[in-house]
Amino acid sequence: FIQGTSTVFLSEVEVAVEMDFFESGSNTRRKLTAKTGTKSVAIIRVKDASSSPTDSLTLINNNLFTNSLTFASQYSDCSHGKLNFTSDFSHELQVDNVISGQASSTVEGWVTTKLEADLGPGWGNTYDHIIYILPSGTGNWVGYANKPGKLSVYNDIKYRHITTMM
Repeated sequence: FIQGTSTVFLSEVEVAVEMDFFESGSNTRRKLTAKTGTKSVAIIRVKDASSSPTDSLTLINNNLFTNSLTFASQYSDCSHGKLNFTSDFSHELQVDNVISGQASSTVEGWVTTKLEADLGPGWGNTYDHIIYILPSGTGNWVGYANKPGKLSVYNDIKYRHITTMM
């Protein structure tokens, strides 16, 4: 049984891939965890005093959950209605620092700290997934998520790409 973590660099995004394979002869199929039910999502639109994501919070919600082709509709379709996502919380958060020129991981830390200060420690425990939408200005990247984990972070309008969300 082989386990490990690799980093693959693509043109606009760094993808961390966690591998979990069986050796030849024992079982060549991937180990997949069955996922069904309705998963709650919290969306955080992040801004500072001078910059904000291109899309409004309403438009972000529509693009992720309401429009005809969304990440939520694709998961539902691919699972034959067994895995569904709902937007249970949408929040606009202004950080005190200037975002432009900072690393996305730095901004992510500011956002997490401010959310805990504003909404209380453990505020995100009631959600299955949390999405941060950052304004542009933090580099040429698309989005990232850590596995295992519930947080995904996206660079401005790049959350719109279905392939990024899936």
